[in-house]
Amino acid sequence: MSFVRLEDLPEQFLDTRLTGNGSGPKLSEGQEVVWDLDHHGFRVFNWSTATGEVTESTLPPTTITNSEQ
Repeated sequence: MSFVRLEDLPEQFLDTRLTGNGSGPKLSEGQEVVWDLDHHGFRVFNWSTATGEVTESTLPPTTITNSEQ
């Protein structure tokens, strides 16, 4: 899965997709809400059960908006 951490998403991008009171779901330790670039939606990534190496890449800012087309 290719994803972007919420802290790395543009504020305007999040503002158009997030609803509710901002409390968010209760996640277990090691879990993190991310934006899935392949399926264009929010997912929970579990760092505790990840197998293999998790790598980090720097992508151009347009990658997020282009992934939704």
